[in-house]
Amino acid sequence: MYAVINTLTLSRPLDTDLLRRAQSELMSQARSVVGFVQASLISLDEHTVVIVAICDSPQSLRQLQETVGSAWVSKNLTPQLERADRRHGPVIASTLF
Repeated sequence: MYAVINTLTLSRPLDTDLLRRAQSELMSQARSVVGFVQASLISLDEHTVVIVAICDSPQSLRQLQETVGSAWVSKNLTPQLERADRRHGPVIASTLF
């Protein structure tokens, strides 16, 4: 399995509508990617969120990014995005194994 961790710093807190759409759009679209395993949107503080996604291969992660993640983030978060950090690598221990 492989994971990507996106840390996003925003200029304002996420509003309720955006959080609802993250669940209804982003997460449901992610489920459609072959090899997708799990994803979470985590609030670290009112201006920082982390998106963690796990797939069964680097190719599935790339497909998730290209077909779901980049488009959703561009449409919904770019207007308030101040900084983004993306890191990825193999999962070496997990409760998913």
